[in-house]
Amino acid sequence: MSFSHQLNTEVLASAEFQSLRNGSPLLSLLDILKRSGFVSASKWNQDYFDALQVHLALDQPPESVVPDAFFPTDEELDMHSEMFMYSTNDLKSEHFVLKNIRDLSRGFYSRLLNVIQAGSTDSLSSVCSTSPVSSVSSSRSGSSTATDKAECVSEDMLRELLRYWVDDGKVFSIGGRQLFLSVRTEPIKHGVQFCRRRISVVTDGYLSVSDRGDKAKTLSSAVCAFIEAKRHCHRKTDQAILAQIAGEVISVAQYNQSRRPHATPESFGFMVHHRKCSIVSGVFSPNYLANLENGTGPTVGDYLILKRTVEYDIG
Repeated sequence: MSFSHQLNTEVLASAEFQSLRNGSPLLSLLDILKRSGFVSASKWNQDYFDALQVHLALDQPPESVVPDAFFPTDEELDMHSEMFMYSTNDLKSEHFVLKNIRDLSRGFYSRLLNVIQAGSTDSLSSVCSTSPVSSVSSSRSGSSTATDKAECVSEDMLRELLRYWVDDGKVFSIGGRQLFLSVRTEPIKHGVQFCRRRISVVTDGYLSVSDRGDKAKTLSSAVCAFIEAKRHCHRKTDQAILAQIAGEVISVAQYNQSRRPHATPESFGFMVHHRKCSIVSGVFSPNYLANLENGTGPTVGDYLILKRTVEYDIG
């Protein structure tokens, strides 16, 4: 079943999408290469967004990204009921005792409490006045800055939330294959390939699916979804963030296609901004990835539809 290709008819029929699909980009990837050379996806701007022929479909209902069949059942919700017991006000209360939580959601609530504290009045004056840095987060590098810490607590919270829901490491079967899901803390470093050149793309972790017994220590058999975190007072524009997300969507699709080609490639990601989470997915026209990797970039008729659900406040 293809998740990302469940597109709203309004998106496909929109004048903006039709204009993008039937036209050529004003600035091509080759134009960018000749002008200044390619840069890491974390530094992409409107030029890359335009050259990649990206069409945005924001604030989508969850069922337009994930089919109803994959929504949790009532039984599964009951099994994870602890996840819905405590609000932000509960966690901030002087009467709240973390050790009273008996199941695995304790790890999630501990990280959520860190996120809430990172967004307090006292901490914001420090974090918001810190200039953006290019280093990776402290959980990966061992170093720390105010900015790193603010971003790190959000990605830690999101990873714990995913671990709680996917039953990290539990084996399941699809088509006779024994598989398991795993939430990985290391970034995807596959990058993206444009015009036969590889460009840096680094995520904040990922959700992988592996064959049972797979002992690979880096990327597993497939990347289910990347993880991207942004701190409370980041200084990127929304357009710059979405351009970076587009790079990560392309990177995952290219990586998975290199391992197990699919007629309708798709990719997904989980994004958190402070404590607001959303799911993103990418829909590619048939020749998009091939033209991107080996040609001169997207041509007339090529497109990437970047979908993002509405944001949900985890607190």
